[in-house]
Amino acid sequence: MNRAMKGAIILLLASLVMAGVSCGPSEEEIKIGVIGPMDYIQGEHHWYGAQMAAEEINAAGGIMVGNESYQIKLVQIDSNEIISPTDAVTAMERLITVDEVDFVVGGFRSESVIAMQEKAMEYGMIFLGCGASDNLLCENVATDYEKYKYWFRVSPVNGTSLTTISFMLAGMVAQEVGALGVAPKVAILAENMVWADPLVAAAEATFPGMGLEVVGTWRPSQTA
Repeated sequence: MNRAMKGAIILLLASLVMAGVSCGPSEEEIKIGVIGPMDYIQGEHHWYGAQMAAEEINAAGGIMVGNESYQIKLVQIDSNEIISPTDAVTAMERLITVDEVDFVVGGFRSESVIAMQEKAMEYGMIFLGCGASDNLLCENVATDYEKYKYWFRVSPVNGTSLTTISFMLAGMVAQEVGALGVAPKVAILAENMVWADPLVAAAEATFPGMGLEVVGTWRPSQTA
């Protein structure tokens, strides 16, 4: 998570240098909102990664946009998105309208990030996602580019790709277990969140054909 957030900020600022974009009302700083569930490890590590990137960039003299040198200022906000998508939208709007950030990075729970995406697009705010994998986030860009062109996914790969990787690993394990003369069995355990829904459905349908006996499916709460 640290690496993803750090990479997101460096990628964002590098693109600004290439484009020569002027950033916000301040002549000396670029304000980047870091949004995430700060009471959970995902939000904490969003913040740690952002701090690492900002400290390195600022120590090196900041970033040049045109002929002006800017320092990075981070604004942290707790989205409470694991518990409440509504709180997440409110947090996004606060970053934009009250804190007046130039860009936003972060997000984790797909249901909440989808809602946050809508609010960011409403204001034309560049939003770099660093945690949500639901396919819809990027499909929105393909469907309505003019509206969603301010959204970018930095990490992780989308839900379809995550499913493919999971099946590859399961197949490898099944072969190794089978080679020992043991009938491979698998339990499907996935948090009760939207990004995992297609993965679970595909696993239940596909694993038996791979020679894996599915002993059960469990969907615990994301807060369990």
